[in-house]
Amino acid sequence: IFNAVSQGMDYLKRVAVIARGKDFNTEDATAPCGDCIQVMSHFADLYNTDLEIILSNTDASRVALTSIRQLHPHPFTAADLKKDLAPYRKYRI
Repeated sequence: IFNAVSQGMDYLKRVAVIARGKDFNTEDATAPCGDCIQVMSHFADLYNTDLEIILSNTDASRVALTSIRQLHPHPFTAADLKKDLAPYRKYRI
């Protein structure tokens, strides 16, 4: 996500999370880390949408579909800062 944003991506619709280590594969579907969940929450808040998240183990034999609102039902958002996000939206959905 951070790499995509650094290269100009400014809208997320769906994210797939697949983890693999240098010396191991995952057996269960892997959830995103806390930092990534918060960043995805910001995108969902910015565009007032519920971001789709696909979780998978390394070989895709276990896949789960969820959303950012299911993973993070009470995120810290712009509303907590009483901030209007309209000037920051590039796309109108």
